[in-house]
Amino acid sequence: MSKVLRNPLLWSLSLSHFSTDLYSGAIAVLMVAIAHSLNLSISEIAFTLAMYSYASSLSQPLFGYIGDRLGGKWFVAGGVFTISLFFALLGFATTLPMVMLCMVFAGLGSAAFHPQGASGAALAGGESKSTAISIFMLGGNIGYAAGPLLAGVLLTIMNKESIGVMSIFGLVMTPLLFKLLGRKGIAAKPRTPVKGIPRNRAFTGFAIFALMAIMALRAGASSAMNSLTPQFFGNELGFGIGFGSSLAATQLFGLAIGGFIGGMAADRFGQRNVIFFSLLLGGPLTALYFLTHSTLVYPVAAVTGFFYGMSWPPLLSMSQELFPKSAGLASGLSLGFVFSMGGLGTTLIGFLAEPYRLGLQNALLLLAPWSFVAALLVLALPTREKINDAAKLMNVGVAS
Repeated sequence: MSKVLRNPLLWSLSLSHFSTDLYSGAIAVLMVAIAHSLNLSISEIAFTLAMYSYASSLSQPLFGYIGDRLGGKWFVAGGVFTISLFFALLGFATTLPMVMLCMVFAGLGSAAFHPQGASGAALAGGESKSTAISIFMLGGNIGYAAGPLLAGVLLTIMNKESIGVMSIFGLVMTPLLFKLLGRKGIAAKPRTPVKGIPRNRAFTGFAIFALMAIMALRAGASSAMNSLTPQFFGNELGFGIGFGSSLAATQLFGLAIGGFIGGMAADRFGQRNVIFFSLLLGGPLTALYFLTHSTLVYPVAAVTGFFYGMSWPPLLSMSQELFPKSAGLASGLSLGFVFSMGGLGTTLIGFLAEPYRLGLQNALLLLAPWSFVAALLVLALPTREKINDAAKLMNVGVAS
């Protein structure tokens, strides 16, 4: 494990992940300034943000598939460069079509980076895949949490054009990452050509369904919780938007630390055990989170985010093992699916939260049993021994 923690490529991928998700986290805040400047309606704002979401999620499997066959070097470095550039240009967009164009290309940059970045991190980790993925995810989670805070500061003290300052980090990282990818060879060369997309036979049809359902329930709950926290605590309970936003950030930072710890724990105690344990505790913590109507909710937010974060690295690692000879495609499918399910979960809870339906608090409390159901589905996932035995028959590397 110590060798993994000293891997420079892995940390450069994590820093690049920080920059891409820094911009993803900041886009919603930037749109507030853009909407004010261009006098956009709520529907125009929502549609524009949706374009970024769809561009960054639905195209990930395609980028992962192509990268597996052509080599991921250009996709990793090019993705960082593209989202950095078009995020900066967003601040200078003067018409709605220009904003939409920047959103789409920024989303495509994110989509190009994530599948090959994740598969490159797993390759760099060797036998400690979950640990390596946790380091990769740590950068992204911290970036996503820091994005709204940094964008808010810049937009408060300067103007929307100043948002381009945030792009400097990603633009500087691009040539460094490109050079390091070439030196190490990881994610720089195409994988050995294979026919079709062979899957690990340890995953039965029901196990695949269970894996997808777990990722969907976890992503939907985590996304809805974080997205609606400012509305619930800030407006519904009357604590103010600053309270709600800082609470959401606290939860995201907890998620980042949880992901880092969860990856290392999965390599030590097993993927299934960590996923089950974290999701089982996530249910009651979610209920406690929305039932705590005081400043005591801050530590609850951090702990809740921590346990949701723990499950993600082993889930991503397991999805890569489903298609061990097409790690980029597996990463793209998983990440794209998760991003989409996160948005769907938020939309569903938002629909149920209308006062004439369940109300916001009751709708948010529904997220608690989601986590419990996901924990039960973990029992259908294959064990480490079965995954390794099936991988040996496919003549691919296995985790210890």
